[in-house]
Amino acid sequence: MPIPDLDRLKDVPHLSLDTRGNEYFNNSTTRIEFNLDNRYFRHAKVRQAVAHAIDRDVILKTVWYGYGTAAPGPISPVLKAFHDPKVAVPRFDRKRAEALLDEAGFPRGADGVRFRVSHDVFDGGGNRVGQYIRQALARVGIDVTVRTQEFGAYIKRVYTDRDFDFNNQGMSQMFDPTVGIQRFYWSKNFRPGVPFSNGAHYDNPEVDRLLEAAAVENDAAKRRALFGEFQRVIATDLPTIGLVAVAQVTVANRRIGGHTVGAEGLSGNFADIHIKARA
Repeated sequence: MPIPDLDRLKDVPHLSLDTRGNEYFNNSTTRIEFNLDNRYFRHAKVRQAVAHAIDRDVILKTVWYGYGTAAPGPISPVLKAFHDPKVAVPRFDRKRAEALLDEAGFPRGADGVRFRVSHDVFDGGGNRVGQYIRQALARVGIDVTVRTQEFGAYIKRVYTDRDFDFNNQGMSQMFDPTVGIQRFYWSKNFRPGVPFSNGAHYDNPEVDRLLEAAAVENDAAKRRALFGEFQRVIATDLPTIGLVAVAQVTVANRRIGGHTVGAEGLSGNFADIHIKARA
C-alpha cells in the first residue's frame, strides 16, 4: 500500500493502523552505499561531506511521511539491544560539507560543480530518496544523475557489474547484527554477483575483528560493547550512510485483535488472532 494513503486510512472509523511488530524480520532501514572503488568516494572526507549535506528529517517527512525514525548509524534504533545512541554521527551541516570537499581537493569549477556522479535506485521509495539526494548534493557542488531501474537491473548493476558510483536501498537488519548487518561490512563478504553482500567493497581489518569477535561472544555486555565500537568506526569511515528506519504499518479492521503481538509481526503464526464481538 502506498504510504501517502495511510493518513487517509487513519480517518476510516473501522480501520486501525499499528506500527508494532516486525522488529524480528522486517525492521527495514534505508541507507546510502558508496562504491569505495570510485575515484571520488574512496576519499573519507567526500563521504563525510555527503553525510553532512543530507537532512534525514527532510527524508523522513517528505519521502516516508513521518512513518519511521532517523537511523544515522549502521545499526537501527529498532535493535535496542545493540544500537548505541551515544555514537557521534555526522549531522546536517552544509557549511561543513563544503569545507570537507575543499579539503579533499575537489573545489568548485567555473560552473559551480565539483564533480559529477550517478546515483542508482530502483522503483519506489528509493527513487524519491534519490531525488532528494540529487537536490541536496547540488547545494554543495556535487552534480548527481539519478538512474532509476527495475529491481533485477539494479541488482545486476550494483552487485554483478559493479557499474555504480553510489546508491540508496532499503534492507532488513533482521533480529541480530551478526545475521542482518555483518554481511554489508565484513571484508570476506565482498562477493560480486551476490545481492546484498558487501557492495561497497569495504575492507577494514578492525571492523572485521569486531564483527568476528561479536559473532562468537556469549557475554551480552561484551557483545554490546563490540557492536558499540563497530558503530563508532563506521560513523567515521562511512562506507555507508544510514538514513531512516522505516515503520512497518499494519492496517486492520478494528474487530480483528492479536494480529501483531510479537516481533515477527504479520510473519507470525496468528495463534492469538481473534475477531471481537460487535458492540
